[in-house]
Amino acid sequence: LMARTRKILSDDSQLESSAAGDLPRVDSMGEVARTSLGMHRAGSAVNVGVYGYTFLGQASYLLVLGTSLQQVFFSERLCLYVAVALGCAGLLIPVCAVRKLSES
Repeated sequence: LMARTRKILSDDSQLESSAAGDLPRVDSMGEVARTSLGMHRAGSAVNVGVYGYTFLGQASYLLVLGTSLQQVFFSERLCLYVAVALGCAGLLIPVCAVRKLSES
């Protein structure tokens, strides 16, 4: 679905673009919303919604990650909140690195 959306937006923008070949980026869901709706805030809102849902919707995995970090660093006394926050911080870069629509 996302690959088809990317192709449709690319084809549509090629029809409307000038001779300079100025094509918009449609690499993420936020960029698709920004391109299709024409508003920067729409793209930002979609990015926050998608990645917020990813983190909050997968809460059981985050709890397992936090518990695992507590067990790895058993000599330190980490509360679960801190362990989950460290796990989220450690996953932030890899999650954002694989968010490209062309890879889906």
